[in-house]
Amino acid sequence: MKKIICILVCSLFISIIGYSQNNVIQKTERISNKLYVVENGNRFLVDTTRIVVKTKKSLDNSGLDIKPIYRHRLGFLDIPVPQNTDIVDYAEKLRKTGLFEFVELITECKLLSTNSIQETETKGSFLTEINAINAWKFTMGSPSVKVAILDCGIKRDHEDLGYGNDGYSNVSYTQGHDYINNTLYTAPVGGHATRVAGILGAKANNSIGIAGVAGGNHSQGVTMLSYRITYNDESSFTNVDDAICDAVNAGAKVINMSITTSSQSTIDEAIDYAYNHGVSIVCGSGNNNSSSLGYPASNSKTISVGALNNNTRWQQGSIGSNYGYGLDLVAPGTNIETTNVNTNYTSYYNGTSLAAAQVSGAVALMLSLVLP
Repeated sequence: MKKIICILVCSLFISIIGYSQNNVIQKTERISNKLYVVENGNRFLVDTTRIVVKTKKSLDNSGLDIKPIYRHRLGFLDIPVPQNTDIVDYAEKLRKTGLFEFVELITECKLLSTNSIQETETKGSFLTEINAINAWKFTMGSPSVKVAILDCGIKRDHEDLGYGNDGYSNVSYTQGHDYINNTLYTAPVGGHATRVAGILGAKANNSIGIAGVAGGNHSQGVTMLSYRITYNDESSFTNVDDAICDAVNAGAKVINMSITTSSQSTIDEAIDYAYNHGVSIVCGSGNNNSSSLGYPASNSKTISVGALNNNTRWQQGSIGSNYGYGLDLVAPGTNIETTNVNTNYTSYYNGTSLAAAQVSGAVALMLSLVLP
């Protein structure tokens, strides 16, 4: 029976099989005294104050005057760039020593933006489109399933997500982390993360807002953990790899990442860490209307998700769902109603972030059937 249910939930989405990561072509570019990494047509600002490295052995007797300023969970080191030194030249100098497995630039992390739509536009229910109601005959989500949302911070006091008159919350108040302020996730909130959380786990049948894919029914649904790795409206230099590792160690079985950055070995190894611990990582494919997937969706160990508009690929002028080799699944991504931060109710949005949240919710439903 469980196999039948899993097949049912999987069939909620159109599957597009992908086998490997996109070919990555990176170059650096300088504009107005700022350095960027350009990858597959996307430009990412570089932090020119530090470099991340993975050493082959101890640097104590290397003869290099290097004092690490940060040690990552998986042992990578952030090292400072000496004053009056070009970062690109310095990185190449370190590579030539042969002491490092990799020497990489640190680039900004951006959210996959969602754009609001006008109230006059035609709207549909993504829950109907993905056939969630039939899946709910078997489960509407279990609190034992933890889903980490690596984003800009969930509005956890939203009554359709956190504590309300019903006395329970689908967002954890005791787990999660704010990597910008380096503290337990508490107050900062972002619209993007709140929209993702609503689709994934808004409460059902509570007469407020919407129902999420795995939001429970008059009781707690899946447990969402908020990991704040970037701002809502601005990019940030952040430790995505540490957030992934921390989420795994906190017991998350699903990690939702609707973000984009340049390809990085630190994030690849953190994804390996999650994969080897049986954790599913779900990523939006990107909104650049490109035939190349954004990163980290292009990593073959993630579930990369594109967005549909009435069963065709979402396109809206110059933006649209990224597609091509490596795309795994697609789900509705236009005219999606979900929770917002301005009121305790909802608005309508487009984007691959919204499609990815549906897939994360579907994975969480499957796990709700098998986890105690």
